[in-house]
Amino acid sequence: MVADLLERAKQGEPQAIATLMGRSLHSKGLKVAIHTTAHSWQILFEAEQIPDRHQLSQFVKQGFLKLGITPPALQVMGRQKGSRANAWTIDLFPTTQTAPMTGENKQTSISQSLSASSPSPLSTRPDGIAILLLDAENLYLRPDEREFLESESVCPYPIRVKIAFANWRVMGKRDEELYEQGYQMIHVPQGKNSADMKMTAIGASMFLQYPNTKAMIVCSSDSDLSHLHHTLQSQGIGVYKVIRRNRYLEVTLPNGKTLPYLVREPEETSQKTGELLEQELVQIIQTVMAETPGTTALPISVVGDRYRRQYGKSVAERLQELELRERHCGSFLRSRPQVFQVQVVNRALLVSLVRSDVAEQH
Repeated sequence: MVADLLERAKQGEPQAIATLMGRSLHSKGLKVAIHTTAHSWQILFEAEQIPDRHQLSQFVKQGFLKLGITPPALQVMGRQKGSRANAWTIDLFPTTQTAPMTGENKQTSISQSLSASSPSPLSTRPDGIAILLLDAENLYLRPDEREFLESESVCPYPIRVKIAFANWRVMGKRDEELYEQGYQMIHVPQGKNSADMKMTAIGASMFLQYPNTKAMIVCSSDSDLSHLHHTLQSQGIGVYKVIRRNRYLEVTLPNGKTLPYLVREPEETSQKTGELLEQELVQIIQTVMAETPGTTALPISVVGDRYRRQYGKSVAERLQELELRERHCGSFLRSRPQVFQVQVVNRALLVSLVRSDVAEQH
């Protein structure tokens, strides 16, 4: 029986693969469901606690490698038992097809390993895929916002390709974070609108690599992407424009209607997060000054470099993460004159602390 089950799994039968995975993970309290179409596979892991994303993605990769099969596109999801929303989703994109799927195995129902009382783990969506393009330099997506964009309430087509554009040399560990979320990273050199131009060039040609593309979700707060939008529309691809307006995300649908997404937070949240970053910068300035006795002011670039080394991300990234109005380190320091004194000396932007005891008050 075990040999027969393994042989069926090697032939690409989803039910057999789900059974093998379920047996391997049963001791960890994990249940497995698999849904397939001619163009993609979806694997859902469910447990009392949110399943470990990294371990299960590696488990799936190794499992398919041992079986010697590669689905055309693979999406792995984790969900806490009783929840209707996935806690995380990872898209895995193979480059080769090591074993063809047989016609009878291209479509199957959800594994019966999940109890009937559980919410439906997978939803049926129309044929076709969506591609998400993200300008990571000017738009940060919180986990709940990413989940919102990937939901059927925004786009009826499942997101199968996610690409992020940025000058990754100045983005700290953001590339690692996005890689874990299933993004492909495209590096662009420093320069005005570099990411926009690269997004336009790649986005306009995506249909050649993915001919079943029906929707493109373009995430960028810049307004220089009208050419890309017009090109995609001429190709018959629906364009979903995603921008940030103050504290909420706004999606413009292909029909022109807007869909806002707002997480209600206490009014004091912005003030508290600003104070947190302020304290981090005060400590860095004091540390660097202590290392160089006699120094009364530091170049802002030095403060930014030290912040990146210490926290693994730039001040600009931190500002986006905390959803503050300021866009870069200099503007944030200037917005707090009671703590930081910013001045220009010989064309260099320098910063010092207004009072030597300022850190004691934080």
